[in-house]
Formats: sequence, structure tokens, C-alpha cells
Amino acid sequence: EQPFAAVDFIELCDKFTHILLSQVPQLTTAAAEQPIARGTEDAAELVEAGDRQLPKLTLQDDGVRRFIALVDECYDRGVPLYLEAAVPLEALYLEGALAFPFRRALSRLQAMQLQRFAQKI
Repeated sequence: EQPFAAVDFIELCDKFTHILLSQVPQLTTAAAEQPIARGTEDAAELVEAGDRQLPKLTLQDDGVRRFIALVDECYDRGVPLYLEAAVPLEALYLEGALAFPFRRALSRLQAMQLQRFAQKI
């Protein structure tokens, strides 16, 4: 079975008015040496980055990027996303190359928990 992609998240949002995602593990892992050319960074090795160091991604970061994409799609389409997670929301992704985009996703997740968000649909 293939991992979910943006088109799958669009389809989920088209089909459901609310989404519950259960058994969400903590997403932070220790950094490991991985090539950056995955997902949205495809062919990054062909682009000159100047003096900027490209972040090291872990295998877990692939799932984190897909999780962020799901949160973004649900938020943009007004479909509340609810989580049953192993840890509190704030502890899902504590550090890593995707810390900044994850903080934005966390803010969106928190907004989706508000009753007024669900009333917009």
C-alpha cells in the first residue's frame, strides 16, 4: 500500500464533513543522515543552495510532511480534523527539520478544535 498524498487528502475532504485520525504516535525522532531529495524537495541536489545548509530529514519526516498536508487540506476546506494521539498536541513534533511548518499545522489543528470552526461548515 502506498502512502497517502495530497490528492488522497482532497478526496477525504470531499467525502467527509469531519475526520477523526486515531492512533497518532509522537512524530519526533532523532535526526539521521538522509538525502533531502524526497517529496517537495525532489531534485534539491541539482539546485545551488549557496552557503545555506539544507536540513537533514529523517524517515519519520516523510510522514510528518504528509500529516502537515492533511492538516492544511482539512483547514483550507473547513473540514474539522480531530486526533486521538499518544501524546498531547504540543508534544507531537518537538524538534526536527520541519519544526516551523509543524508549528503552523499545530496552530491550525488547535483552531479546528473550536466549536466555531465546525459551525462554519
